[in-house]
Amino acid sequence: MVDAADSPGGDPGASRRYAWLDQARGIVALLFVISTIMGPMGGNMLLGDRLPLGPTYLDHGYNYYKGYPPLITLIDIGQMTFMFVLGFVAYIAFTGRLAKRGPRAAWAYAARRVGALYVLSFIACGLIYRLEGKPINWPEVLYNDIIAELALAALFSYVMSYFVRNAGWRASLAVVAFVVHAFLFASHAVDQYPWFDTPLGRPKFPLGALNLSAIAVMGTAFSQWIRMDPADPRVGFRRRVLPVSVVALGAGYCMEWIQHSDHHDVTTALALISVGLSGLLLASTYAFNEAGLEIPWLEPLGKNLILVFIIGALGINRYVEALPRPFLEAHPYACLLLVGVAPLALVISIAVALDKRNIVIRL
Repeated sequence: MVDAADSPGGDPGASRRYAWLDQARGIVALLFVISTIMGPMGGNMLLGDRLPLGPTYLDHGYNYYKGYPPLITLIDIGQMTFMFVLGFVAYIAFTGRLAKRGPRAAWAYAARRVGALYVLSFIACGLIYRLEGKPINWPEVLYNDIIAELALAALFSYVMSYFVRNAGWRASLAVVAFVVHAFLFASHAVDQYPWFDTPLGRPKFPLGALNLSAIAVMGTAFSQWIRMDPADPRVGFRRRVLPVSVVALGAGYCMEWIQHSDHHDVTTALALISVGLSGLLLASTYAFNEAGLEIPWLEPLGKNLILVFIIGALGINRYVEALPRPFLEAHPYACLLLVGVAPLALVISIAVALDKRNIVIRL
């Protein structure tokens, strides 16, 4: 029996922007830029090979502590939240075209998006690698790098939105993927991220891409639930978004006692926690918007999320890596300005300037 709350509702062809959604996307963009800034700033605390720089809680835990269980920080959910928002927005864009122009236009849009992401993936892990004197890393190009994982997550979001029209069923299938991942990870039947798995010759399997795609599919379900009542998003928040978010957080907490969170392989505990926090992020920005509260420069970041992602993925990390590490360690004020402030200021300035001209970069 199909619950009417999970069936397609409202006008999927609606084209108006949600300011609160752009605020949420802006927070995700901000977390992503910070993660690219912090990537080269880590240091192994156990070996003492170099000093970690910057706020450690805004760096991936593995970047300055390598051990078991992995150390998880706030930034470790950034990638998963990005995937959730990608699925959320993918549902709106895909079903909008499906309703207005039919399947051919919707699938043409999906092909352009996925194809463009794979072109970026080839540039980042193929052409740029060759320019740097390294071979093309085909696993990263196809499924094991953040851009390729975005492409796969987008593809699964479109496919599931088309073939599984009921949001509850899509969410259930995402949970099935989480369960399959948990059993695969526990079985050690496939090669996991830690280096000590590699010499054992276990078969490669895109563990990270599996759960990241499932998170994006969960995002499509949340997107449909929010439009349960086209006149009042609060109905969807009340009946589905908040309850499911709280259940996901509780399930993630319980899962942590059985299988620890791991960022690279995106274990089920971390996936569930990310889904729960992503739902609460949407609810928070919606509530702030209803109260007339907003952070002005978050919305421009959210509107040009893809541009922010491209700048971060292809430019900021390399800029930070090019700065001399001994100089940064010896001059903390220069490190603050060159690493902590300059990249963020540049990205925000670009986003605000484009927003003033009503320019949105799309793939």
